[in-house]
Amino acid sequence: MHHLLLAVLLAADPEPAPPPGFHVELHPMLQISGGLEGELPYAPAYRAPRLTTQMVSRFGLRARLAEWIEAESELEANAGIHGASAWEGQAALSVRNQLIRFRGARWKVEVGRVTDDASVDYFSQHVADFLVADPFTRDPFLYTGYNRGNGVLGTFDVTPSLRLGVTANAGNPVALTGSLPIGGAFTPFERFYIQPYQAVNQVANHYPDDTFQMYLLAPS
Repeated sequence: MHHLLLAVLLAADPEPAPPPGFHVELHPMLQISGGLEGELPYAPAYRAPRLTTQMVSRFGLRARLAEWIEAESELEANAGIHGASAWEGQAALSVRNQLIRFRGARWKVEVGRVTDDASVDYFSQHVADFLVADPFTRDPFLYTGYNRGNGVLGTFDVTPSLRLGVTANAGNPVALTGSLPIGGAFTPFERFYIQPYQAVNQVANHYPDDTFQMYLLAPS
């Protein structure tokens, strides 16, 4: 009888209700693509023709906490442009999106590793079948001004056909894709982007050269 009474008392004490307007929705994300890459160089003496089997996957989680706030966390497993990997494992695991998004009826603010939608060029439907991970689509995509990096992005819909936006990124040049299309040279290196990146294999912690800092403001 005591056990039954205890069970009734516990059942009569429900879980506290969440604050008004808040609810949790979780949406997993998964993209997997495989293919065959062929290279026929103009100068065979420099590099022989080759065929490489490719595989890339992106996975993560999108969470909505309320109508006005959500978060994304997305990773990518990629063996590299020529299929390089560790023995019985995958060599590269990189961060795609890591952000918190606030939104309203006509505005949006993202904080974290953000992507400037205005910097994305139009392309044919099947060009991105390999998730823009092969060198023939990725490199031209980056050098045309594709802007992804750690920062803050904000947009406001003035009319249904007019949207104003601004993206502010700051950090090491290797953390921003916007550093690739910037012109100029840094002696003795071809581009100032190369110097921070080369330090990755020269220092014990494998971090880029921290003597460089870049700020990028991109209105659209």
